Amino acid sequence: INNFLPANRNTLASYAGQSSLSYYSRKFNSSFGYRRIQPNFKTFGTPYLFNDIETVTLTTYNSIAKGKLSINTNLSNQHDNLDKNKNAELQTQVGNINANMIITQHLNINANYSGYNLSQKNGNIHLPDSLWLNDSVFLKQLVTQINLSPSYYTTKGNLLHYINGNLSLQS
Repeated sequence: INNFLPANRNTLASYAGQSSLSYYSRKFNSSFGYRRIQPNFKTFGTPYLFNDIETVTLTTYNSIAKGKLSINTNLSNQHDNLDKNKNAELQTQVGNINANMIITQHLNINANYSGYNLSQKNGNIHLPDSLWLNDSVFLKQLVTQINLSPSYYTTKGNLLHYINGNLSLQS
């Protein structure tokens, strides 16, 4: 950094960035993303509102059976404590899978699963064992949701009759 800007006691160099790699075709799409925001990174804009975060994402779309079945997935993993100097590290994993099936011309079924996992662990490996946090103070949360939504429609003349149901389970 000295070639660009003379460093002194108050100089702090940090960075933030994100990138993605995507593939698109008629029946399959996929995207991989990476985002890293260093600790102590300051910005005047909203894209990097939080710092000390690393996120990896994977998104896919697949259409099979002549377009009668489409499957979408979205997975992400995020954690903080990039410098390993906090007492605790927060990790989150988020996943979603959605399948839409066209059974007949009039019958359609949509199924969806979503999951969110939040957990903490000891973050600073250089702390003595006596200063490590106890498991009982760590956050641990798992939220899942499953939805099943069949729909059926029929027409009679210029009238459209639509029947829809939804079954949802959350834990």
